Amino acid sequence: MRQMIIYNVLKVMLMCSLVVAVYATSAINHNPEKDALQEMSKEGDAEYEQAIKQTKFYKKMKEITDEIDRTIERARKYAVSEDTNMLNQENRNYLDFLAQNNLTPVQDAYLSQVYVYSGDLYDLLSIPKIAENIEDKVHRKIIIKRALNIAEYDMRECEICMNINHPNILQSYFVYEAMPESYQKDNQTIVWLFQEYLENKIPTLYNEGSVQENALKIQHRTIIRDVARGLSYLHKNRIVHLDVKIQNTVGTYSKSRGRVIYKIIDFGFSRILKEGETSIYIQNRAFGTDPFRSPEVYLKSIHGYSADVWCLGLLAAYVGNIHIASNRWAKKKGLSDDIPTEQKPINADMGHVYQKFLDGTIKIAIGPEYPVILADFIKVCTVRDEKKRPTVDELLENHPYLQSNKVLCVEEATGDVEKYTI
Repeated sequence: MRQMIIYNVLKVMLMCSLVVAVYATSAINHNPEKDALQEMSKEGDAEYEQAIKQTKFYKKMKEITDEIDRTIERARKYAVSEDTNMLNQENRNYLDFLAQNNLTPVQDAYLSQVYVYSGDLYDLLSIPKIAENIEDKVHRKIIIKRALNIAEYDMRECEICMNINHPNILQSYFVYEAMPESYQKDNQTIVWLFQEYLENKIPTLYNEGSVQENALKIQHRTIIRDVARGLSYLHKNRIVHLDVKIQNTVGTYSKSRGRVIYKIIDFGFSRILKEGETSIYIQNRAFGTDPFRSPEVYLKSIHGYSADVWCLGLLAAYVGNIHIASNRWAKKKGLSDDIPTEQKPINADMGHVYQKFLDGTIKIAIGPEYPVILADFIKVCTVRDEKKRPTVDELLENHPYLQSNKVLCVEEATGDVEKYTI
């Protein structure tokens, strides 16, 4: 049974204080005169923000989120005092409150909680920009994200989300911050983000030959091309995402375009580079999620545009349900003496094997049944030397995989295990 969300919230909040104490993070020095976000500033920002604050919807949401913050504050105190009875009661009240206000919890992660709001939008559609986005959708719902903002991490999710605008990037309607009393001493704030609802999640696990796999083969190129276009926009505006993965690639049906549009979400790890920079070194940090983190991020704490290209290649492999971890093949070729004989994906659970994969000690074969054009795309994205990887724009302009409109299953298979390894 799914663990009650408030317990996980408490666990996250209590752990974060320890995390900040254990790890030292180098702050990024921003030049106010050349900050990318300032360059991207939209006309009428002040007027837009004021119009949002005048809506009944905004005021209603502020009441709801303030109560959620207060509830978690009380629960934290009960947890510290080990008052189990009161903690259990607070948890029940919390879940009842969510249900009464049309909020469904859908994610409880390390630094954030996500809810789907399906209630009355009141006068929110009086804001033209928001109305245009929602009216183009099938569902009239909104995503509400509660994120912990840790000053030491130099997190800039609010600024980034409110200053980017692209069809292949999640649209944020408005944001605000709160600083409950118990967070102040740790120099932390709570960020509330109100964002467009995206209904088409990509499954992370599915069986060979299943309806899901066949559907994704048809959509595969569209998904990767949409993500590449979103990354191109971010990189042009000096933003590196650092956490491109299946879970952060979600689609929504667009009435005006007549198809599902895939978008990049979650900018919690994102960084803004200075003009002329292609990467930054962040001491004691390796932002991202295994098994999508690149070698330079995982092994050298270097975070840059090339890391997003690596993630794009791994995304292409995982969305295609590609067996990139042929451990029998690796063992047969003498690349490792200690890989288990059974096949299973390369992931964080394999520990030392994953690190050997990243440093190039272990090479992984792309199965010979997969299209040449896709195998080559994955291979060029996952060159271990980040300086030799192509840029996203180079991939969009030159790689045949993103140029073609064929369905994967009708393209020529590789048949060359030796050549297509990563």
